[in-house]
Amino acid sequence: LYDSLVSKQDMILFRMGEISKRKNKLDEEKQEALVLIGHESVGISDEFTHDDNWSDALQENLRRQIERIKIKIEDIGGGGGSDILLEYEEKVQRDQFLANELIDLENAINELRSLIQDLRDTIDREFKIGVEKINKQFNEFFSLMFGGGGAFLSIVVEHKRPSKDEDEEIPTGEVGDFQFERGIEINVSLPHKK
Repeated sequence: LYDSLVSKQDMILFRMGEISKRKNKLDEEKQEALVLIGHESVGISDEFTHDDNWSDALQENLRRQIERIKIKIEDIGGGGGSDILLEYEEKVQRDQFLANELIDLENAINELRSLIQDLRDTIDREFKIGVEKINKQFNEFFSLMFGGGGAFLSIVVEHKRPSKDEDEEIPTGEVGDFQFERGIEINVSLPHKK
């Protein structure tokens, strides 16, 4: 009876040693998982340690799967969760920088469009004022040159539909499919003639 109890005690001590080795191995793998994929693995490892009904074959299968996953993670360069998080943060900062640059570019485009419109308005206004000044002098010189009569300049705007085979850029005075063509028309009436 004593021998039987001693052998059972030895068997229990042996099994406790095996369980302790497995627990240490699981703790080591848990630490490796923390290094490789971060703190998200803690919850999974805790689930594994609380289930005592796992067979040896199932545990061996899981260990192999964990090893394969570790190898795959190392192959794709995810050596550590902190590296992945750092790269993610860099990408987020880069995306934010590019988004801000895009907003700045859109603002600059809007400002340039406004400036272009202001310049067009100024050019049109100055052109009309210039034509009016020239008109006065032109009429006086024409009357002197021809001994009477009259002449004046007028600004004309024609609406023209561009042809389909024109590869030229359509001027910016375009409305819909029509473009504006501006010019000056000279109106003359000679003395004693129409």
